[in-house]
Order: sequence, then C-alpha cells, then structure tokens
Amino acid sequence: MITDTTAFVTRMGCPENGMVKGLSRTGGHSTRIAAIRADLDSQRAAHVRQLLLPAELESIANLLAPHFDQAHGIDAIKRDSDGLITELENACQRDVSLAQSQVFIKCQQLATEFFGEPCHYGYDHAILKQPGSVAVDWHQDQHYSRMDLDKQCLTFWIPLQPTSQQNGGMEYAAGDYDLLPHTPVAKGSSYYRVSQEHLPADETFSPTMQPGDVCIHTPMTLHRSHPHQGSEARLAWILQFNRYGYSRFFRWGNIQRHIKKLYMLEPYQPADMARVKID
Repeated sequence: MITDTTAFVTRMGCPENGMVKGLSRTGGHSTRIAAIRADLDSQRAAHVRQLLLPAELESIANLLAPHFDQAHGIDAIKRDSDGLITELENACQRDVSLAQSQVFIKCQQLATEFFGEPCHYGYDHAILKQPGSVAVDWHQDQHYSRMDLDKQCLTFWIPLQPTSQQNGGMEYAAGDYDLLPHTPVAKGSSYYRVSQEHLPADETFSPTMQPGDVCIHTPMTLHRSHPHQGSEARLAWILQFNRYGYSRFFRWGNIQRHIKKLYMLEPYQPADMARVKID
C-alpha cells in the first residue's frame, strides 16, 4: 500500500533544466535523437537523463497512488503468487489526467521527434514492486502484439524514485536478435517469458536511474526487472507511443502472412516476425 506519495519522488538530481545526455531539451534535437538511436542500436535501450521535472513526477505519483491503495478498493491486480508485484493496466483510461500530464506530453513529443511524425498513445501500465519481490521474467513486448508484425513504437520506462538493480530496476539484453519463442510463466497465465534456451547469454544493460530519467526500448528489446532487494516499494509508470494509429494497426500484409501460417501454407517461426524498423 502507498501511504505517502512523496516517498516515490525526490528532488535530488532533478535540475530545473532537464538534460538528455548533456544536451538541453531546448536545443540540439537532431543530436539528441541520434544519440538515442545509437543506444537503441548498440544496447537495445536508451537511458535518457533528466527529461522530467520533480513537480511533474510528483503529480504522476499522486494520480497513481489511489489505484494501489487497498483502503480505496484497489484497481491494480497482483501479477505474482506472493502478491508483491502489483500492476495497473491502462492507467490513462482510468484517469484522463495522466494523459494530460507533462510527463505524457514530453514522452509523446520525444517519440514524435524520433519517428519524424505524430505518434499515438498505444498502451500504459504502472507496476509497484514491494521489497522481497522476484524478478519479472525476460520477455519482449512484441510477443503481446503478434498480429502487428510491423509494430513501430517506443516504450518509456519512468521510475518515480531512485532505481537500480538493487531495488528491482530494469535489465536489457544487448545484441542482435529477433522475436524469440515465449512460454506462459505458469499454466493458464496471461504473462509470458522467453523460453529457457533463449535467455540472454551475452551483454546486458542495467541502468541506475534517478527521478527525472526515463529508459526507452522498442517492442523487440528483450528485458526484465531485477528482484527487489531494497527496503522501500518501487513504482514505475510505463508509456508506449506508436508510430501508427489504430487505423493502421492491422495492416493487410500482416494479415495475409498470418492467414498463410494459420493454414500451414507457410511454416510458422517466431523469427519470421519483422524486427522493429528504427528508421
């Protein structure tokens, strides 16, 4: 339960002028986007520092907190057997104020700069990890969007407190890979993890993040969260913005390919999924 939302926001490390890799938000956009693109290419995730301001994060914490408060009829669901990981799906649809926030607007603007065209809200959720919670298994978001083989979007992982490997922060797998086979985390579960034989064996990336930072990844990025070995709850808001709106979500070329595979006219292999185009 969240009893004090200020626990999720600290003013340390959040200067009034947000910075991205040392560049002001107000200038050098092409250089900033090039740096993000280079990080996505090399390590499949980009750590953007000090994009957000303290007051903006505090507003988000205040909006999310009631949904995790059991005293007010919790909206979020438990996603692990011990009840230490709680997830609130489609938070923006529950509270439109989230979609009107500066955090939402700034992330959408950055996605628009990256793709060079207006990006649309696709999905969001918030995850609260209590101390002692286990890792969220390795997975790729593309697995949950298998009908969209040309899914082009950016996902923003936004911590509301200092976050590292110690207290359940994120870990990303670098390297060259496409969509990997996934299996349910448990019988009947709607959550999936990458198959054991495809767990990352090479370089991984675990950013240490301060409030105001965001980490960006693509649908193909293999990622997980670490076990929480800290002493205080960890809350993060995850926002996804799509290059294509809902009218183009199911493209005819994708449907044709799925029909052929459904009727065994072509072999179905997870690697057939198109790798997200960073262009």
